[in-house]
Amino acid sequence: MVDISTRVVTLGGAVPYPGVRHAGGLYVHHLTQSLSERGLVEVIAPDHLANQKALEDADARVSAHLVGRWASSSARQRLLQRGVGIVERGWRRIDPAAPPLGILASLYLDQRVRESVTSADIVDLQWFEFVRLAPHIRHLNPKAKIFGTFHDVLSQLYARRAEEGDAARWRRAEALAIAAERRSFRHLDRVLTLNEKDAELLRQRGAADVSVIDPPLAPVSLPERNTLGSSPEIVFVGYFARQVNVDAAAWFIAHVWPSVLASVPDARLKLVGLDPDAALAPLVSRAANAAALGFVDDLSPVYADASVVVVPLLSGSGVKFKTIQAMTYGIPTVSTTVGAEGVAHSDELEAVTDDPAAFAQAVTGILRDQPAADRRARDLAGKLAATYGEERFQETVKSIYAPHEQRTALVTDAVTVVIPYYGDPTDTLNLIEQLRPQEGLAEIIVADDASPVPFPDQVGVRVVRREANGGFGAAVNTGAALVSTDLMLVLNSDLDIGTTFIRDLLASAKALPTAVVSPQVLKASGAPEWTARSFPRTRHHVVE
Repeated sequence: MVDISTRVVTLGGAVPYPGVRHAGGLYVHHLTQSLSERGLVEVIAPDHLANQKALEDADARVSAHLVGRWASSSARQRLLQRGVGIVERGWRRIDPAAPPLGILASLYLDQRVRESVTSADIVDLQWFEFVRLAPHIRHLNPKAKIFGTFHDVLSQLYARRAEEGDAARWRRAEALAIAAERRSFRHLDRVLTLNEKDAELLRQRGAADVSVIDPPLAPVSLPERNTLGSSPEIVFVGYFARQVNVDAAAWFIAHVWPSVLASVPDARLKLVGLDPDAALAPLVSRAANAAALGFVDDLSPVYADASVVVVPLLSGSGVKFKTIQAMTYGIPTVSTTVGAEGVAHSDELEAVTDDPAAFAQAVTGILRDQPAADRRARDLAGKLAATYGEERFQETVKSIYAPHEQRTALVTDAVTVVIPYYGDPTDTLNLIEQLRPQEGLAEIIVADDASPVPFPDQVGVRVVRREANGGFGAAVNTGAALVSTDLMLVLNSDLDIGTTFIRDLLASAKALPTAVVSPQVLKASGAPEWTARSFPRTRHHVVE
């Protein structure tokens, strides 16, 4: 993925390992696995018990270094460390997304950390608190590429909390977060998010180069369903160390679950996920047919038995992995608006609603016709497989972290011709006859743009018919979707071409970099036809 000489240093809150128990750590695990296939990757994270245990299961290819206990050589440094902790706790009361001061101090006081950062080619900052270290990274290593991944846009989260209560505190936190976001943008070479909604929000805040990396959550194959002939199971998966997930469970149990049980008395609610503080115990003790299962190593059996997955989040920010995972596993899913935001095809969920009665009605509706809901959910999973699949993830990571990596050479000795068609087929048939004997021709595709006179089937020609007329560009895209060669040639149907047209065009284009090129087109008079175009700019669209 990364050239073997490239050194990537990742600073974040968690050491990634297989089976990591929260969504952000799962993403970082996938990322470091991808980067370590051919590069040198080091993770720098805080020294605490969870990360110490994570080191036991971490991939040996990823070097991990825990920091924050840098003050051990003298009484003076131990006193300094204690002071840093006190200051950080006080700072976070005012600025909840404050950068980790222990890590910041380690950048300057821990020799290994400093050497790792100053020798890195790419410094990768995960989570906003660590993104805020970007100015210090730039100071220590002016030549490094600095990437910042916003797992959430915390300023949006704080704005939502201000609407729920303690408005003065959270409005102040929102303002501080927005200011910190904008400061960070000045020092980042690349801003990364995990969904397009957050990417657009950060662009509005002034981020210039923002890319989206969709998390690879789709399973290799869908689990066999096991929902018939047993009590229906409603499942909520969450990391219950986070208060937003506990609040979501409390809302669902108090306001939705009684209505579900009134309609389906044998339904069972399962809350699945790590709950280190036992916050769910009082909730499930008061609810009929409810249980907290704790952390589960493999969710596949849980999803196989689940009749419905619910995502009842009322607050939060960022894309919800729990929603994506349920959808990609082909499980009927009901969500609130917060739980669905940023998720591809979220408009095709069984329901997206914040109203308790409508939420309960959607759940019971699924239970009354489980086979139909399962069919819809599996169809939706098929649509999402490419977006949230491993192949898409690997390609995106490569394009961002190793854009200049040498690629397999293009095959430039053959081309597929795409001809958009509408109207009378005479010109198109004439062009096809000129193309058939051409050297270097791989295939001819005719894209029929819902023409009133359908294009007739021809031997050796693939015809694809659009259901509705979309214009020239839409017809080209329809034909291009079927092209399997590296090179594609789009031709208007009314052209006359020479006998060596394709061979000459391929020979001329071979020396050029990967690009969009055009041959010289002549009018019937022999005068050159103007064919050069610039890609449309904002001004063009405004005029149009």
